[in-house]
Amino acid sequence: MIRPNRDTGKRTGTFVAAVMLLFAAAGIVWWLYPRPVSLDQDRYEITIALYRICNQRDKTGLAEIEGSLDAALSTNGSSDNDSVADAAIRSIIESGRSGDWRRAVRDCRKLLDAQTRAVGRPNPAGPR
Repeated sequence: MIRPNRDTGKRTGTFVAAVMLLFAAAGIVWWLYPRPVSLDQDRYEITIALYRICNQRDKTGLAEIEGSLDAALSTNGSSDNDSVADAAIRSIIESGRSGDWRRAVRDCRKLLDAQTRAVGRPNPAGPR
């Protein structure tokens, strides 16, 4: 008489558990992975100006940009995406204020690059 192999059931259960764990881990990584910040037309133009100001290390220009950001916020209102964009821009302004111009330029460049890398999304500044 042939005995059933009980190890096969354990292996199958272990395999299924491992696959489920892998999918759960991939889902968690996807959920926690930072999404690129999306800028509207006004915030895009503000970020371009901020990039120039950070390259020039112009502290007075930072105050002007902050005023422009506040004006854009009061004019257009604020959605969840806009508040994320505003926080990113304000973080760059704070880096410049504290004298960390390299970080400010790098973060500003990342923010601008994220706008052109968005799949299927045209550049907010329109065609050039």
